[in-house]
Order: sequence, then C-alpha cells, then structure tokens
Amino acid sequence: MLELGSIICGFRKQFVWQKLLWIGLILSLTACHSVRDRNDLVLDRADSLMQEYPDSALSLLETLSFSQKVTSSQSARYALLLTQAHDKNYVTHTDDSLIRIAVNYYDSIAENVGLQAKAHYYWGRVEQDRNRVPSCAREFLIAISLAEKAKDNNLLCLSYSNLGYVFFQEDLNNKADSCFQRARLLVQQSQDSTRLALILVNLGQNYIALGQAKYPAAKECLTHALVIAEKKADKRMERLATLLLSTLYSRLEDGRKAVEFAKRCIALSDEKSCFGAYLLLGDGYYKLGEYDSAQVYLNKSLPVDNYNTRLGAYMRLSDIAKVEKRYAEAIAFENLVTAYQDSVILCQQDVTLVSAIKDVQIHSVEKEQAVFFGRFRYLFFFLFLALATLIVFFVYKRKRYYLEALNAQLEHKKSREDLNRELELKTVALGQLQQLLSLRRDEPESLDVKQMREQICVLERERAMILKSLLKHVKVYLKMQQIICYYKQYGDYKEHFGIDDWSHLMISIDPSRQFYERLMACNDFLLDDEVHLCYLLQIGLSVIDISIVMGCTRDNIYKKKQTVYAKLKLAADNDDLKESWGKIAPLF
Repeated sequence: MLELGSIICGFRKQFVWQKLLWIGLILSLTACHSVRDRNDLVLDRADSLMQEYPDSALSLLETLSFSQKVTSSQSARYALLLTQAHDKNYVTHTDDSLIRIAVNYYDSIAENVGLQAKAHYYWGRVEQDRNRVPSCAREFLIAISLAEKAKDNNLLCLSYSNLGYVFFQEDLNNKADSCFQRARLLVQQSQDSTRLALILVNLGQNYIALGQAKYPAAKECLTHALVIAEKKADKRMERLATLLLSTLYSRLEDGRKAVEFAKRCIALSDEKSCFGAYLLLGDGYYKLGEYDSAQVYLNKSLPVDNYNTRLGAYMRLSDIAKVEKRYAEAIAFENLVTAYQDSVILCQQDVTLVSAIKDVQIHSVEKEQAVFFGRFRYLFFFLFLALATLIVFFVYKRKRYYLEALNAQLEHKKSREDLNRELELKTVALGQLQQLLSLRRDEPESLDVKQMREQICVLERERAMILKSLLKHVKVYLKMQQIICYYKQYGDYKEHFGIDDWSHLMISIDPSRQFYERLMACNDFLLDDEVHLCYLLQIGLSVIDISIVMGCTRDNIYKKKQTVYAKLKLAADNDDLKESWGKIAPLF
C-alpha cells in the first residue's frame, strides 16, 4: 500500500509539472501574439487617422516602441507611416534612412504594388526636402508608374503634382504644365476641393512664368483657387492665391489690383512670411505713383534672405530715386542691383547644373525601365527575326514582280514587232492583189477576179484586226479608253482629250497619212472636228463613245455625221459611214 501511494504521488507531481510547462508555453505564445497584435492595432489606428488627423497619427506613432522583436512587415509599415505623418505635418525631412526601410521591403516582396508606390512617393518627398532634385524626380516617376498599375488615383495625383512642382522649380515650365494638367484631371474625378485649390495655385504660378500669353489662364486658375480657399477658410491657400494674384496684376501693370491683393496677403501672413508681399505692395504703389508708400514697403521687404526679392526692391528704389532726382541714391541702389544680379546669376548657374543632372537621371530611369523588360529579349529577338524574314520575303517578291514585269514588257515588245511584220506582209500582199485586180478590170465577172476580190476582203479584214491590235498598245488610245470608262462610271471628266492627243491618235491610226489625204481629196473644206469624227468612225467607235471623247452630245454627233456625209457626197440614209466611203478612203 505504501508503494502504491508513493507511485500515485509521483504521478501527481509529474502531472503538475507538465501542466505548469504547458501553461508557461501558452502564456509565452499569448504574450508574443499580443505584442504583435498591439503593434498592428497601433499601426492600423495611425493609418486610419492619417488623412483627417495627421497630427494625432504622428503622436500615436511616436509613442510606439519596438522593444520586442517585430516582423519586417511591421517595421516597413511603421517606417512608411511615420514618414507620411511627418510629411502631412509639414515636418522637413532631413534623412532618408527611415523611408529606405519601407522601400527596400516593398521592392523585395513586390506583392502590394500600392504600398510599393506609396513608399517611392514618400522617398521622393524626402529627397525633395533635401533638395536632391535628380533622385527626387526619379522616385516620383517610379511612383507614377507603380500607382498606374495599382490604379491609385489619389497617389497618382500627388505624384504628378509634386513632379510638376519640381519641373517648375527647374524652369521646365512646359513639362510642369503637363504634370499639373494631369493632376488636375485626377483631382476633379475625386472631387477633393482642397487639393484642387493647391493644383490651381501651382498651375497659375506656372502660367505666370510662361509669359503674357498665359496670363488670362493664370487669372482664371488663381481666382478659382481663391474662391475655394475662402469657402474652406484655408488661410494658407488664400495667402498663396492672393500673393500670386498680386504678382499677376503687377505684371499686367494694374497697380490698384496689385496693391489690393498684396494687402490681403499681408493680412493673412505672419511677420516672417510677408516680405514678398511687401515687395509687391511697394511695386503696386510705385505703379500708382505713390512713391512715399512704395519706399516704405520696399524697405520692409529687404530683411529677407532672398536675392530675387532684394534685387526687385533695389531696382524699384533706384527708379523712385531717379524720378525724385536723388541721383546719388539712385547710383548707390544701382550698384546694389548689379551686385545682387551677379548673385542671382550664380544661383541660376547652379540651378542649370542641377537641371542638367536631373535630365541625365531621368534618362537613366528610362534606361533602367528598358533593362527591366530585358526578360522579354527572346520575344524581341523572335519579332526581329520575323521582321527580317518579312523584309527578305518582300524584297524577293518585289524582285520577282520586277522580273515578271520586265518579261511581260519584252513579250509585249516582241508581240508588237511580230504584228508589225505581219502587217507589212498583209499590206504587201494586199497591194499586189489590188494591182492584179486593176490589170483585169476588163473581166469583172470572171472567177479569178471574184476570188481576188474575196482575198482582198479577207486581207483587209485581217489587216484591220492587226491595226486594231496595234492600236490598243498606243498610249493615246489607252487614254481615250480611260476617259470613256471614267465618264460612264462617274458621269464626269477626270481629264480631256487635247490637241496633241488628237495629233498622236491620227498618226497612230494613219502613219502614212493616206486616209487623211483621201479625205482631203474628197473635200478639202473639212473642219478639224469633222476629220476627228471620221477617224473615230473609221476605228469603229460607237456614237456614245465618240460623244464622250469629243465632249459633246449624241445629237451633235449625229448632226456632224450628216454634215460629213454631205461634204463627202455619201448617202445620207446609210448608217455605216465606213461602208459608204470604204471605196474612197479604206483604212482598215
């Protein structure tokens, strides 16, 4: 019994230790899980507050301490949200080590394109605050590409707006205008009036820089932005809009409006941010001829550390001194103007250098994107091979077509030469038969004479067919057929038969001019149109075709035909003119 009791007691102790071990394990796992859950909950809460209450989101993130081991995902999300909170609370970025954590992580997983795009956008904002223009533009371009894939219009709008402002600062105003216009279209779709006001201010500022032709557009944008800012009670935006409107009216030489908006800007500004408004107010009073007030505000604008503001103030003070004939002061102000102009030129040289570097970097981004598509090189090679094959095939077909055309031309030439030889033979044979027939006129009814007449008729028909075949290869005859076909199809003339065309046609039909001489022998008072009609009838054209070629109605052709009958003393009731004068003027 004692042994049994000791065994039972041992089992109980072992069970208690196992239970304690399991409880400890569960508590440790729960503790780890709760830490992860707590971190995720804080990040989720900060993310939800970011748009409406960015200051609260920043405070919440700053209280978060990662003393425990955290995942890479949590670390990257924290880095991205903290950078975003700093940006929305207008905290100037001085270091990119934090945002690099988010960029490296989201680039490595490439699963969430939206967060990847946002990370590159805020890296661009960090670089923008650090005045690193090339890398800033590169990151905005990458963010635009990724945001388009993610279909994140909000981030696209932000990226285009900031990239446009970078281009504006680098005096690339046309590129800036393109970016601002795209951002404007996107923000109009989202109906975010606050952001629309900022984009309109940027557009107006860029239009002012583009010159006088864009001043009406600048006025429209800035006035619209001011209306939105007044409705939203956004003093910062209202201050920017009034400052730029004062600048615009100053450029337009409207001193009254320039003074009005400069005063509004000063009323909305604190003492440290109204030096530019003082300059514009002084310039406006100068344009109105109120030199005392102008000098007061121009002098108020001088304490600022901005060469352009000081340069503008000293130029106006010099002009006022000249007007008031204080020449010594005018010379002193001009010396200061010269000094600050040199400083401004040096700054512009730096900006030009940065702009050149930026362009190189943008081209390198495009090159990197081209390398990214290098995995499709086999497809490109296949396409190139297919294109080369098509070119070779085209060249082969072209060469073959050329050879076939050349062979056809040679065959055509040979056929024409054969027809000419056959025509000569027929002509010689016809002449011989006609001579024999003339010698046997005394025997009109003999069998030989009848056979000779039949042979002459056969030879004349064959000769006529050969002549018609030859005529079809003549350019002027082909032109005549084209005129006839075009008129029958469209009822209009594309081209007409000219005097030179008639001469070439007559020579082609009657190379020896025998037909023409026999016509003139019958009646040498035939007009040119009547001679042309005879030739067209002789080659067998219908009255309709003749009317098209000669450019007149069929009634006129019938009338001319009757006139020709009368002049040649032929039977007026015979429709076959060729048959009527066949004995007088045979051609075919």
